[in-house]
Amino acid sequence: MEIRSDLLEYRLLLVSLHIDGVLRETTIARRRNRLRSMNSGVGLGGAYGATLGRIRAQGREKAEPAFATLMWVCYSERPLHIDELCHALVVEIGSEDFDPDNVPLIDMLLGCCQGLITVDKEASTVRLIHYTLQEYLSAYRNLFTMAHSRIAETCLTYLNSRQVKGVPLHPLPHESMPLLPFLRYSSRHWGSHAKRELSKHARSLALELLSQYESHISAGSLLVQYYIVHGSNSGSGDDSDDDSVRIFTKVLYDTDGYRKCKMLDKSWTK
Repeated sequence: MEIRSDLLEYRLLLVSLHIDGVLRETTIARRRNRLRSMNSGVGLGGAYGATLGRIRAQGREKAEPAFATLMWVCYSERPLHIDELCHALVVEIGSEDFDPDNVPLIDMLLGCCQGLITVDKEASTVRLIHYTLQEYLSAYRNLFTMAHSRIAETCLTYLNSRQVKGVPLHPLPHESMPLLPFLRYSSRHWGSHAKRELSKHARSLALELLSQYESHISAGSLLVQYYIVHGSNSGSGDDSDDDSVRIFTKVLYDTDGYRKCKMLDKSWTK
């Protein structure tokens, strides 16, 4: 029964992608040509490839946010909430500022991605339409060059931005979340992404952040996470599953300011 269920899901997804491709054509003639060009022997891989081709054909203005969205949804450490994803996409790596008025609407992203992503309405998170799409995208690494490094740089750019640095450490970080929905993810997961792929730029951004951790709002977010994981017991935090928390606790208990920054070069060698 389970095999039949998987086969049915596979076939329904394949039909859905084909129908979606036809309906997105703008004229009757184009839709007719799309139907004629379909090969009944094409599997999901072919359907995914054809959909990515349609995304590219939209032009740069729609293709760029579409591929950026797919990268984030594919490589994020956990499912991203709608606001987290939309605010992540507005960050320009290396910029000291970001414009909240440039935050894209989720409906626009759904349209640009041509049906490859969907919203889990119950959890308010964004996900790929099927686990096989995750496998497909991961197999073609040239689609997203240095994805984890780009995500780490985006997180660190966000944390080093004027808007985030201007928020006081007190009150507690969760009170600022409505205005900074990407703060929790960027604070707690930049280390995990950087551990996978640490570029020189990411290292530079990380050192900038670590040099101001005592008064940075992300420290409060990480401290909350640290106590969730470890309770009230202090320590090095090396057993934490979150690399950002582990790095933060090393910084927190290190009294040597120079070592505070330089330890980044050694923190992922073990």
